[in-house]
Amino acid sequence: AAPEGAKPLFEGRLRMQLADIRAKFELQEWPILRNLRETLRATDITSTPWCGSSRIPGTQVRRSRYALPKPDMPAFVAKLVKIDGPPKVTSVFRLKCTEDEVVLVQQSCTEGVPFSENFRVDSVWVFRPCPQDQEVVFTKFAQAEWIKPLPWGLGTLRSHIDKEARKESEQAAKGLHRILGEASV
Repeated sequence: AAPEGAKPLFEGRLRMQLADIRAKFELQEWPILRNLRETLRATDITSTPWCGSSRIPGTQVRRSRYALPKPDMPAFVAKLVKIDGPPKVTSVFRLKCTEDEVVLVQQSCTEGVPFSENFRVDSVWVFRPCPQDQEVVFTKFAQAEWIKPLPWGLGTLRSHIDKEARKESEQAAKGLHRILGEASV
């Protein structure tokens, strides 16, 4: 479920049933792949098929790898870091579906960006039926999870990474909302 005490980055409604969301998410060519291509401009996308998890029964897991465009950076960040090529991302997804909700947990790690070994981006996508009507409420939470501290004196870089992770996560949520909304018409 949603991270305790966390404020959502995005909330929206979809005119579809929870079962429709589950069916779309369980496909090999699921909406997240389209969202990666269209919203985040990802290329070279590969994904494993869904498989049952022995570690957390009742869930399915899959991994996707992709390249993102080289990020735009403020001048002060560009002076601190050098990015040669497109950042490569590995995302691991865990899907849990019940009668009451569909929850997708995503953990993403980036390669090819200085200090990328210091953090990952954790996202939780939650879909629940709205009791008042035939809609589904879609909520997304996300944050940069710091695995180890940055070297001394690079606090401004951490702030920039946190801000960019939130911005990209919100952009992805709006993109998925649009994609799923198109499917519900």
